[in-house]
Amino acid sequence: MGSSRYTVDGAMTTTPTNSRFPFEAHIAKMAPEHQYVIRNLWNSIADAQNAVPVLKSQIDNNTNSIKTVNETINSTSSTENVTNNSSAYTSTIGGVNNQIGNVTYTTAQQDYGYFILFEDASPVAVSLSGNPSIQLPWYCVIINFGVGLVTVTPLAGTISYPNNLASTSMPVAQGQSAIIAYDGNNYYAVVIPVPPQDTPSIAHEWISAYNAITGVFSKAQPAFTDISGTATPAQLPIATTSALGAVEPDGTTITVTSGGVISAVGGSGAGLTTGPTSSTTGDVATFTGTGGQVADSGTLLTALATKASPTFTGTVAAPTVNLSGNLDIENNNVTNPIPLKVNDQKGYGVYLSAENTLNSNYGVNANSSLYLNYHGYADGITQFRDLIISNGKAGNVAIFQGQTGFLGIGTTTPHSNLAVVGLPVYANNAAAITGGLATGDFYQDGGNPSHVCVVQ
Repeated sequence: MGSSRYTVDGAMTTTPTNSRFPFEAHIAKMAPEHQYVIRNLWNSIADAQNAVPVLKSQIDNNTNSIKTVNETINSTSSTENVTNNSSAYTSTIGGVNNQIGNVTYTTAQQDYGYFILFEDASPVAVSLSGNPSIQLPWYCVIINFGVGLVTVTPLAGTISYPNNLASTSMPVAQGQSAIIAYDGNNYYAVVIPVPPQDTPSIAHEWISAYNAITGVFSKAQPAFTDISGTATPAQLPIATTSALGAVEPDGTTITVTSGGVISAVGGSGAGLTTGPTSSTTGDVATFTGTGGQVADSGTLLTALATKASPTFTGTVAAPTVNLSGNLDIENNNVTNPIPLKVNDQKGYGVYLSAENTLNSNYGVNANSSLYLNYHGYADGITQFRDLIISNGKAGNVAIFQGQTGFLGIGTTTPHSNLAVVGLPVYANNAAAITGGLATGDFYQDGGNPSHVCVVQ
């Protein structure tokens, strides 16, 4: 069949006769405006029908191109799949997901490219979703404004960040942020600390601390104890023939001469010891005044021998037991067991020998006496002294009263020349012997007055 040509608004259109409605004979009697509408309507239907084969050809060509791309990708990688899932992607990245106040959160596909904000005093737990709910590409930025530590944990796989590979979780401290990316199996992140907020001047000081949360440095002047190490000889000052001129805090100027003599001018000289300009070998040195100056006394050390004999006949050795006082004397000489002897030039005095024995007059080869409390205060005779004998357990056995001369046995307050307290009471010698007394022991018979008896 042939084609028919029609004029619509002055434009020619050609359509197959089989696609046109043979309306010429049928609408010839209609009003011209009605004929115009009908012709345009059916012409549009015919044009759409004619366009279908052309569009189909173009669609087939695009389909073949997509197939070729997919086959190329599959041939170069056996592990990656490229999918066109437009419903899985958000149309906007760089948005903000405000989770401030929440202490738990699980990421979603919609967090792709978003800043996720957290701020809480308590710890915050963030779970990272994985396949199949997360489609690639995907990343997010987590920012922690709060004191509570944010812990990021993948629900599947691991998370790697600097110095920590394949970890189960990652902390984000206050003031830190973390960029987290997903590769379809595991997460990878970099933690961004707070950059330094100040650059303090540290003349004569050092940086003592850095706050990673606030980014602020602390500085302090080092103390003497902060400096360690050993000074080398090259670091020590060497005196020269010229005056050092070092001024002490009290105003003293120290001077060193070529002969090594140190002197001080001005100030109080406190703490500075200065020697004399000349001295005699063997003389005793003395201090003059309170300024620390040393002078030659003019007295030889050997001249002191006449005042205090330096003779020492014992053996200086370490004690064999721990010291129990300011002065412990222990004698290890078994052939001469005398640990202490104090004599005058005539040999009179006291000394200790073995087994706690107190003796007198070691150097006197004649009968002599031992006096106890012969003198008292200031080596004089103005004050009395009592002699009390105790038992070693804080108990007194006997007393010789210095003022009265009374002797008390069993009491420290005798009221007569002899006072004996605590004698046992027996009726007679036989009873006393039966009670454990022996010949020469004293007892009382219990009468009124009670008589003191001696066992016969």
